[in-house]
Amino acid sequence: RISNAQWLKAWNYFYDSYGSAYVTISGGEPFMYPNFIILASKLSMHFNIGICTNLSYDVKKIIGNFNSKKIQIHPTFHPPISSS
Repeated sequence: RISNAQWLKAWNYFYDSYGSAYVTISGGEPFMYPNFIILASKLSMHFNIGICTNLSYDVKKIIGNFNSKKIQIHPTFHPPISSS
């Protein structure tokens, strides 16, 4: 697994080389990644971020940790599968 420090080093290199961008984080459940809230908050210093999530975590834990002008939460919809 890549550490938060390694992710930040890579994205800081991107920022220094190309400037800001809109970053979409999806696949699996991003909030399950260790210290993801800290990582996303630090990335939002240079980037606008969209996070695709199934909302399987306590949403109250992120309130106040994210700048709503820099980070957007995109919840997914998972309807139950019917056998009929």
